Amino acid sequence: MPAGSVQGELRRRYRRMRPGWQPAATLFREMARSAAPASGRVLDVGAGRKDYPLDDVPGLQLFGVDPDATAIAHHDTLSLRAAARGERLPFKDGAFDLICSAWVLEHVDAPRAFVREIARVLRPGGRFAFVTPNGRNPVTWVIRAIPNRLHPSIMRRVQHRDVRDTYPVRYRINTPRTVDRIMGEAGLVREQLVLNGDPTYLALGARSFRAWAALERVFDLPGLSGARVHLIGLYRRA
Repeated sequence: MPAGSVQGELRRRYRRMRPGWQPAATLFREMARSAAPASGRVLDVGAGRKDYPLDDVPGLQLFGVDPDATAIAHHDTLSLRAAARGERLPFKDGAFDLICSAWVLEHVDAPRAFVREIARVLRPGGRFAFVTPNGRNPVTWVIRAIPNRLHPSIMRRVQHRDVRDTYPVRYRINTPRTVDRIMGEAGLVREQLVLNGDPTYLALGARSFRAWAALERVFDLPGLSGARVHLIGLYRRA
């Protein structure tokens, strides 16, 4: 069975165990849609070649940037696309109503510069929606301990991910406290920050899934929910 099929089956099993549970990608898409204006300009930072979270929402101009020029060149749902880093966005001040970033923050070398640029190109009242792994979760401890050169083969096996879409991880803005601090320094105010569990994130099969699912039950205990594996956030420019 292909790796993507394994993860899909494990997620169906987890939904039976925890009715109402949704993976982080679904929660992120819903959050981004709830923050989208009726009309306006939306930027995806780290758009790559992946689906745009708002590509079927009418009335929006969709823009995307990614430092991987080859990846962004294949993203054909955008009004404008550019090869650029989040730390240096090629747009004027206050250009966007909403900025989205999916599984990007964990790769950022200079998080303060990155977030300052996000704040700069957002209009006053504009929002920044993101999803990223939580650095307080044991999964990220495992990933951090593995040399970056080995990540492509692991992600291909676990998540059926194209090796071209696997990049070095840094985890420099990946805890709730660090996110709040760096966002606040740039003038971004928290509206929502959801911590979401997912025992399929690094599960190789049924046995490892059971181990990660047992760990998720530990995070149900008082004071431990802050270690769930994903952060899904929405911050507003003051």
